Amino acid sequence: ADFDGPAAGLLVRAQRAIDAVLGSQAHGAGLLDAVNNTVVLPRQEWSIASALAEHTRLRRERAAQQPERLSPRVRALLEPQDRALELSVRSVTGRIEALEAYARCAAEADDAYHESRVVQALPEQNARYRDLLASTVGDEIAGAEIRGLAEDAHRAETALRACVTSALRAGHGLGPPSAGPEVSSRRAR
Repeated sequence: ADFDGPAAGLLVRAQRAIDAVLGSQAHGAGLLDAVNNTVVLPRQEWSIASALAEHTRLRRERAAQQPERLSPRVRALLEPQDRALELSVRSVTGRIEALEAYARCAAEADDAYHESRVVQALPEQNARYRDLLASTVGDEIAGAEIRGLAEDAHRAETALRACVTSALRAGHGLGPPSAGPEVSSRRAR
């Protein structure tokens, strides 16, 4: 479909957000809802693209009517159509913003996943550091350092779990689009 400037800009935003989620390490590792992502996100993209194509058609139709040449009485008859288009654009923009928020959550989950991989390597690394400390420092100081390393690893793991949970919640908020004005009013809140 052919999109005008505003519609093309919104579509690119939606596609970038979806690509960011589907291309995330967290998605690839199965930390996000992979089934929902592979089914719902393409459906959202199609629905958004369809609405944006219709927005483009309606704006072009309106421009062809040359509203500046119409009388105030006739322009007043067109106002409800203009408001309907504006509401639809706001609704679609809200859906895109939800996709972008989900993409940000997926990026945060990626960071947490990276941290978790670092944390998983800590026991082996800690053993090497422990050996180093034991060979160079008294046992009392080494024990305190090792306990500190273990506490850091536990905090990183807790942060990972919180980020993954947050990303999952954001993904579940992206349900399939419903038909009708109820969607617009619900998303506009």
